[in-house]
Parts: sequence; C-alpha cells; structure tokens
Amino acid sequence: MAHAGQIVAIMRLSHTAPQWKGGNVGIRRQSKSAAQHGDSSRRRFGVKLLGAAAFVSVLLATAVLTGLPDSRGDVRGGTYGFVSVDALMNSSDAEINAEMDAMVAMGASWVRVGLHWNRIEAVPGVFDWGVTDRIVAAAKRHNLNVLGLLGGGAPLWAATPTPVSFMEAPPQDPRQFAAFALAAATHYVSSVATWEIWNEPNNPIFFPPAPNVAAYAAMLRAAYAAIHSVSGNVTVLSGGLAPEPAGKVIPPTQFVSQLYAAGAGGSFDGLSLHPYTFPFPIDSDPNGGWSSIAEAHQVMIDHGDGGKKIWLTEFGAPTGTSPVSVSEQAQANILVDAIHRAESMSYVGPLFVYTIRDTGVDPSNPEDNFGVLRHDFTRKAAYQALAGTR
Repeated sequence: MAHAGQIVAIMRLSHTAPQWKGGNVGIRRQSKSAAQHGDSSRRRFGVKLLGAAAFVSVLLATAVLTGLPDSRGDVRGGTYGFVSVDALMNSSDAEINAEMDAMVAMGASWVRVGLHWNRIEAVPGVFDWGVTDRIVAAAKRHNLNVLGLLGGGAPLWAATPTPVSFMEAPPQDPRQFAAFALAAATHYVSSVATWEIWNEPNNPIFFPPAPNVAAYAAMLRAAYAAIHSVSGNVTVLSGGLAPEPAGKVIPPTQFVSQLYAAGAGGSFDGLSLHPYTFPFPIDSDPNGGWSSIAEAHQVMIDHGDGGKKIWLTEFGAPTGTSPVSVSEQAQANILVDAIHRAESMSYVGPLFVYTIRDTGVDPSNPEDNFGVLRHDFTRKAAYQALAGTR
C-alpha cells in the first residue's frame, strides 16, 4: 500500500534484464525532514493537487466515471481489491470517492489502507486519525472491506536508529508497536476487521538496515495479541513479503520458514505475499514471483498451517516507457490472469491490485504508472478488462 517518498528498491527482473531503483511495494520511504514536519507534498504517492488543477481533475473524474457499466465480466469481485496509495491521503473527498466509485464499478470488494505510525503517533500517546478516518469512511460508504496496513515506519521517539531509511525504521521495542496496533484496532473496531502487520519485512527498504526475522517475529507476536484482545472477530496477516530481487531481500519462502523457527507461527491468521512478475507474464517470469505462493504454502503445510489462507496484498504491472514497463494491453492480461489464478487456488485469499490510478504523468517513471486508470481518470485497457467491457 501506500505512502509517500521515493522508491529505492532494486528489483532483479531477469538474469539479463536491467535493474531499476524503483519499486513494486506499498509503503515507501520519505525524507527525514518530511517525517519530522509532516510534509504531504512528497513525490512518491504524495501527489498533491492544488487550485485549478484539483478542480479540473475532479471534473474529469466525474465525467469519466459517469455511467459506469454494470457488467463485471468473469472476475468475481469478492476475490480482489485495490491498494490505496498515498495520493488518496492528499486528495479531495471528490477524488477519493471517484477512485472508490471506479473500484466498485470493476467489481472489487476490498481496499488496502495504510496507517502510518510515524504520522499518526508522532508524539507518544497522541493519535491523529484524521487522514485515515476519511479514507476508511469513504470505503465503508462504498461497501468496500478494509485491510488495514500497520506500518509506515516507527516515529522518531520509537524508531531503531538507522542511517539507511529513517522513515521505514522498525521500532526499538515491539511493545511500543503493539500499543499502536491496540490503539488502531480499538479506534477502528467497528470498521476494520482485517489487519496486516508491516509492509515487506523481508526487504531492507522497509526494515532497515537489514531484514531481521527475530525482530519482526517479536513485533508480529506482540501486535497479534494486542489486536485480538480488542475483538475475537478479526484476521491478522503477516506483512506482505517482497519477491526476491537482486540485493539483500530475504526470499519469501526462507523468511516464512524462519518465522516459524522464531515461534511466530501462532501469531498470524493468514500469510501475505507480493508475487510481482512484471515486466513478464506470470508463466514467463524468470524470477519465480508467482511460484513463491505454492512454495510458501508448502512451508505452511509442513508446519501444520495448511488451512490458513495466503493473501496477495500487492500485485501489479506498470505501463509507460521504462525498461520494466508493459503495454496497457499486457497490463490488462497480467492482472486478469493473476486474479483468475488466485481464484482457482483454494488456499489463496483476496488479491490486491497495485493500484487504482496512476500517481503521476511521467511515462518513463514506472512508479507513476501502476494504475488501471490514468492520472486524469481516463481508463486503461485493464479497467475495461476488470469491468467486463471488452
């Protein structure tokens, strides 16, 4: 899901394909000054529309989304949703509603919403839920189920010192994170019943300076107990795991095995993965992003957890002109293929498409172009495919 900042994850796309600093994953880095001063105009998912530009954008959204078709094609909405990126946090109510109108028109029934600890509890014990309240309320008005992602990095007062990625630093004490999880679960007890604990804890971008399974397992255990103390009718997911790129990412299957070894097997109700394959179709991906689903499930079976679901909390492909982009038709094909495959796997839960709308207009920047709608709300082929209007 979701967050402002710049992408720095290096993804190995094939043994010979170019590497890029960019990302396929949810909550992103911010600068230290942005974290301290709450600047919401950062590049990555913090697209800030002001004045006339915002007015024009809303008018376009209204025009484009009027008269959306009822046809849902052959994709069952209960099986998928969308990642809500940080553009929503800086958007008007009209823009938020327009994006969620589009989600519903495509038959989606879920939205993944990031709750950024370093923004919400910048001062110990003082919580500002205003931004996420707007988004959660809009989701409920649209009858969208909310997956709450607890992450975004620890605030200054709780963060582990790290020179690598200030905004994504894990907490020094897992009990502090559990207290935040408890506060979030309590605040949203009537509106959020599914929680994901951190984003890509196997990735040094989101767990700097390097992934630490023991430290994450302690966070997961503490947060799981805290959330379940609020309500027995909740589902707690482990943090979505990044596919294995070049660099220091711990491969998903290895990370899951180590989670069990660290005693965290009883502290998640479902496992989360991010099985990206772009720029390749699923069957042609040399990195085995999609195959990590079955591999992780086998690890779960080996530990007596075969009955738990694997949730695919991010999956997508960017359009545009970058070396890792795909054509708009290829994006549509990849997304529909992924949703159909997920539906056919009995142990797989909902898949979350990353993302609903382009966050920028630079075709050479893949991070601007993951949407199924363009930034001006006009539709790509993927929208047509998911809405059944082909």
